[in-house]
Amino acid sequence: MFLDTENLHHAYLIEGERAAVLAELFAVIEKDLKISTKANPDFLFREFDALAIDDAREIKARQLNKSVGDRQIFVVAANSIAREAQNSLLKVFEEPTASSHFFLVMPSGENLLPTLRSRLMIVKTEGGEGEGQAEKGTGLPLKEALDFLKSGPTDRLNMVKELVDAIADEEKTKTDALTFVNAIEFTIHKKLLEKPEQYKKMLEEILKCRSFLQDRSSSVKMILEHLALTL
Repeated sequence: MFLDTENLHHAYLIEGERAAVLAELFAVIEKDLKISTKANPDFLFREFDALAIDDAREIKARQLNKSVGDRQIFVVAANSIAREAQNSLLKVFEEPTASSHFFLVMPSGENLLPTLRSRLMIVKTEGGEGEGQAEKGTGLPLKEALDFLKSGPTDRLNMVKELVDAIADEEKTKTDALTFVNAIEFTIHKKLLEKPEQYKKMLEEILKCRSFLQDRSSSVKMILEHLALTL
């Protein structure tokens, strides 16, 4: 990962496998920026599966605090960000308080609003070192996503039914459905280099469905069944 620490940008989007990115980023913050990541009021680290509007408001409020030292550093890792939360963060990433720097860590920023992406300096890193490590690092159910992609339509629909039934029984939530779609997206990204045209079309379909899932009134069943039949 390359960061010009002498001319640090105010907001970055770092795409890659979470555990690996965070380990490298924390090392840069500690060694190059000389900022402690432990017990430091000028350093904030938060991890989310889906970053919601209340989380965005907390981050906005925190960055208004005056720094104790020369800089405030915010590291936020998320698999996805709700549309309302993205809109809430627009002004923060565009005009943060003086000497505040944000590092947004995601598997992919493809589904971010164009207005939000335009405010970020994008850094792409290599993927994980294997499916097991990637699953542990991202918090995504990558094995289930891979099984889904390898299965035929009938088995996929059965997997969708299990998830939808679990949500109906309140054993799982809509966030779990979004996490599952994020895992499928992450898996597809890893295959893009093999067959770019085939997987690019699949990725576009996933991004559309994920956007629909972030609508509170959307039907999880219809969206996931659509994915099961079209991927």
